[in-house]
Amino acid sequence: MKIINQQGIIEFDNFNTPDEKASWGYGLQKNLKAYMVYFFGGKLNCIDYGLIYLFIKPKTPHQMKILFLPSYDITTQDCRDFKTTLPSGKGFTLTKQ
Repeated sequence: MKIINQQGIIEFDNFNTPDEKASWGYGLQKNLKAYMVYFFGGKLNCIDYGLIYLFIKPKTPHQMKILFLPSYDITTQDCRDFKTTLPSGKGFTLTKQ
């Protein structure tokens, strides 16, 4: 996955990450409304990992809503000014153009 911000700056890129260390699919939710992917960001010691929920509604197949819920755990370093790679706890929508 590669995340580029509006200024063209690469925020995250794991294209060169070995498969055994990359994000991987976790499966569909029981209600079949979202596909879950386990995500590992750039700073694991600051809880930059957890589940990403991918939602695509049949009525709007050109849009995908993404929700990232970090796995809350004990941090092992100073993370006061840290922000997760993906916005956590609030969804955002990607639109195919």
